[in-house]
Amino acid sequence: MDSAGVQPQSRLLRIRSAAGFGHHDRVRRLHQRLPRKARVPGQFRADHAGGAVGRPARHRRPEPCHEHLHLSRAAGSAVGRVAEIDLHDRPAGLVRKNATRRYFCSRIRMISFRTGGAGLPLRLAATVAVLAAAGTVGTATADEPTAAAGKTLVVMGDSFAANPACDGVLVKCDGNNDAAAHECLQRPTSWPVQLSALMGVAATDFENATCTNASIDSGPVTSTGQQVPGRDGYTLAQLAIKAAKNGAFGPRTKVVAIQLGANDEWPADSATTADAPAQLTCAFNLAQGCDADAVTQGRWPDLNSVTGAAYADRIRKVVDYVKYYAPNARITLVGYPELAPAGSTAWCLSALGVLHYVQPRGGAINEFWNRVDDAERDAAQQLSIDFVDARTPTAGHGLCAADPWLLGALDPQVNLVGLPFHPSPRGDTAVATEVYAHVAQTR
Repeated sequence: MDSAGVQPQSRLLRIRSAAGFGHHDRVRRLHQRLPRKARVPGQFRADHAGGAVGRPARHRRPEPCHEHLHLSRAAGSAVGRVAEIDLHDRPAGLVRKNATRRYFCSRIRMISFRTGGAGLPLRLAATVAVLAAAGTVGTATADEPTAAAGKTLVVMGDSFAANPACDGVLVKCDGNNDAAAHECLQRPTSWPVQLSALMGVAATDFENATCTNASIDSGPVTSTGQQVPGRDGYTLAQLAIKAAKNGAFGPRTKVVAIQLGANDEWPADSATTADAPAQLTCAFNLAQGCDADAVTQGRWPDLNSVTGAAYADRIRKVVDYVKYYAPNARITLVGYPELAPAGSTAWCLSALGVLHYVQPRGGAINEFWNRVDDAERDAAQQLSIDFVDARTPTAGHGLCAADPWLLGALDPQVNLVGLPFHPSPRGDTAVATEVYAHVAQTR
């Protein structure tokens, strides 16, 4: 009996034979490479021809780059199901400042769990394991959430949703060194907060899991070990775990809105992002500009990689997770507001309310936002969820417009403290109103 009081045979880890796993010794080696918490106490079984059962694998300390993979008992209740999990040698994701960085370095495929409990769908089993793995930080572990009634409104997003009253200069965006905040400050006028007011949802019934620097799945290090500066924020899986720990997902949940993608690597695992620092660097490159040449030179993401199929694949597991635990919720992808009209090559930014910078060769930046918008729309259709167009209600109010609904740098006329090219209060109101109109039609 293990430390959890469960018979070892009831938590048998079966590594089924598949292409490349036809021999018993190779299965044993795969089992030995698993992080300690992912191994099964006492035994493992290889389903190859002959069905030999191996002796207990000898536990060895994980390599320094391994993070413990914690699989909850609930995740192990899938009877006879095979969960296909591929960690792609990606980092665990959430890395706090001054914290020990631990990453996933192993790849796990075709894992199933067998107990005496009731079965779960195949993709759910995979999703729970992936979310539990992604939610671990340091020595902490993330269990599958216990049953909860759920909250009416859940929003998961990046700084365009959080829109915090910080700028990284006058006011830090990490909760002023508050480790618990981890860049999850939210402005009272942000569109999720305004949406909750329009819906008449009490603060206790609203889960605002929106954080500056959040991404779909981009971590600080690629699978090849290449550093990606600035990519130490929450991932979508971690935001979902964060929300689930607060009892956000359940039968009472009515709306789950997601606004992500602007901070990600495109293509995935490429170390090339379009986050705010990258955008400002490219836009203020007076010599080279930020047009098609920036893409070919590797200074800007590959625009052709920003597709609906890619976006859908990257959020699919979390969407399946939410569909299962919040079966009555409308899952909605929320697009980004208009930063520039379609086809525009100019990128602008005001400063101090009086200075106005124009980059005439900013076409790649503008096209990126168009591609992300199209990708979200297509992904929503592929995943059978909703999409809310935020460009239409904000059209004509981009960065170069006479009346922009986006913040400049240190603008005392709107918000002295705020993230550049993020929504102003008027822009947030437009997005909140559009999302509410959609929610009201589908409730």
